[in-house]
Amino acid sequence: MKKLFLLIGLIFILFPSHSQILINEIMADNKLCIMDTDGDYSDWIELYNTHNEIINLNNYFLSDDTNNLTKWAFPNINIEPDSTLLIFASGKDVVNKYEIHTNFKISSEGEFICLSHISGGLIDIVNPVILDDDESYGRLPDGASNLVHLDIFSPNNSNNNTSQLVFSESAGFYTETFQLSIKSLLDHAIYYSLDGSVPNMNSYLLSDSIFINSLYLKPSLINKFIDALLFGEVIATILS
Repeated sequence: MKKLFLLIGLIFILFPSHSQILINEIMADNKLCIMDTDGDYSDWIELYNTHNEIINLNNYFLSDDTNNLTKWAFPNINIEPDSTLLIFASGKDVVNKYEIHTNFKISSEGEFICLSHISGGLIDIVNPVILDDDESYGRLPDGASNLVHLDIFSPNNSNNNTSQLVFSESAGFYTETFQLSIKSLLDHAIYYSLDGSVPNMNSYLLSDSIFINSLYLKPSLINKFIDALLFGEVIATILS
């Protein structure tokens, strides 16, 4: 089951320079997800190359400090087109033929994760987010503008192999009407409800998008949706 509560969110403006490289997924409390060659379960960051060419990461930097964007420098390493690269955020500051480790760790209580370039400044950033044990946070689908709590962690692999639904708008309160698109990356049929109930095969079948009305425009509807945070609740699920 997937719930969407509409809440207004803040948007970071990203610099376009070198922006074909993105932070695609992070994990801040790795308990059992993936082990490094030392046998440790370290935090990790995954990059994704959205470009159709190999990109060398020399002169790129990662940091957990917005006041020190060059905290950790990448070695002379390439990232293949439409591919991912895993970096352990272990604090070990080690680079070898097997692994890459930054000189900082990620706080599970949330902190900024920044990707920058020597000539272009900040090119991507992940806002502070609280993560549970073995919970990852990233882009869905790969390289998308929205970041979400992912149902399935996938270090150094595509985020797309999941039944998790992709929403065209972030969760938030909205004062204007819009069309909400919901997509299954595995092309499953999607059923949804508008009254807070769990969808089933007798519910609405999504064919295109859902019109989200503004209750600011129609105050008389507030009582109808009072149990859904006053602004309506869209619950969507996959029935395959």
